Parts: sequence; structure tokens; C-alpha cells
Amino acid sequence: MKFLAFFIIFIIFYGIFDWIIKKTNFHHKLFNNKLLGKPRKYKFKFTRSVLIIIIFLFTFILELEKSSFNEKYGKFNYISIIIGAFLGSIYVNFAPLIFSRNPSLRKDNLKGIAKLMYQDVSDDLWDKENLTKKNLDFTIESIRFIDMYSKRLMNSNLLNEHKDNFVLRIGAYIGEVIKRKINQDFNWYEMDSVKEYSYNVGGLDSRKNQSVLYSEKRDIVISPLSVVFQFLEGNSPYTNLQSYVEEMIKNNS
Repeated sequence: MKFLAFFIIFIIFYGIFDWIIKKTNFHHKLFNNKLLGKPRKYKFKFTRSVLIIIIFLFTFILELEKSSFNEKYGKFNYISIIIGAFLGSIYVNFAPLIFSRNPSLRKDNLKGIAKLMYQDVSDDLWDKENLTKKNLDFTIESIRFIDMYSKRLMNSNLLNEHKDNFVLRIGAYIGEVIKRKINQDFNWYEMDSVKEYSYNVGGLDSRKNQSVLYSEKRDIVISPLSVVFQFLEGNSPYTNLQSYVEEMIKNNS
């Protein structure tokens, strides 16, 4: 009966400690240098190895303290049970980070694909007259041609046949406009690598082989391809792509 009581206490405190760690996201912030919401801006940068050593020392000290309480108060005592629950939550949450490979970003430059908007044009008369290098000069004003083109696509059968290609080209183009106008450290990266690297990717669709604009310094993710996909599906909160581009530039400049 006493064992059952201690087991229940252990489970309760383990749940509390585990909830605190996950709620604060402390373990991920620590390993990604994002404490206090300031990615990679420590005055003193701890390397991954130093962090692991510190964690091992901390848990080792707690294990020694737990052993001393066991010797003093017996094998089953409240303090040792609570310390054990705390250690358990640390092991469960920190072990995957300690033994996993350090994530790295994988670049995926879509600049060349963006240029295909005027380099690889169909024989359609409207396309030839409007999707030109002169019109598509990567300015905010040029997005109006992209909007007209997108709305034409939405009323054609071509969209269903080649949706992924259209999403990629249009998304790459408006992304390049955003990237150039913001003129900071935003670059194209594979979304899967950004997911491993950052925790600000909530709300993005899970389609494979997607690229996003990501700022390492500010830990900000912009996903033009997701927005274009929603827009072409008719599920976008934006009435046109130009309003989206202007909003992204305003919010991130």
C-alpha cells in the first residue's frame, strides 16, 4: 500500500515537472540558443558539448542528493520520490536532444524558379503580352500581373493538371519580391530543415518538398508557397496576393 502511494506521488510530480518543461519549452530553447526569445544572441554562447556536460553534472548532483536522502530517511521517502520524478522528467525531455544530431538548415534557392514566370511562358496570347520581364520586375507593383494570372488559372482546367508547378512558380516569385523588399537575412530553405531548427512553423501546411523564407537572426518564417496554395484553392483569407505581399513586407521590415 505504501509503495502504491509513493508511486502515485511520483506520477503526479512527474506530470507536473514534465508539463512545466514542455510548457516553457525550456529544453528546446536551451539547445537552440533561444532563451528569453532571443535566438543566438547569448552574450556567452555555450556549445552543445558544454551544455550536455552541465546537464550531466546537474543530474549527477541530484542523484547523489537522492541517495543521501535514501540513506537518511530510508529507501521510500517523499523528498527522494519528488527528486526522482524531477530527474525522470529531465531524462525523458532532454535525452532525445542530447543524443540527436544538431539540426542544420538546408538552403533551397527559388530565385531561378521565380524567373520562370517570364522565361517559360505558354503560347497563350495574354500570357505572352503580360508575363514579360519588363512587367515582372520583382517590384510590389508587378504582383498585380501575378494576381491577374492566378485568377485566370483558377478559371481554367490547367490548374488541376499542374497545380504543384503553378504553386511553386507563383510562390517563388512573390517570395522573391518579399525577400528583396525586406532586404534582410531572409533566405529560402527546405521547410523540413526549418522545422527541425525553429519552433515558429505552426500553421504551415504539411505538403512535401516545400520551401519557406526564414530569417535566422529573427527566427521568423514566411511561407509564400502555402499562401499561394490556399489562394488557388479558394481558401485564402487574402482577396489578392498583392495584399499578402504588402502585409509581409510591412510586418517584417
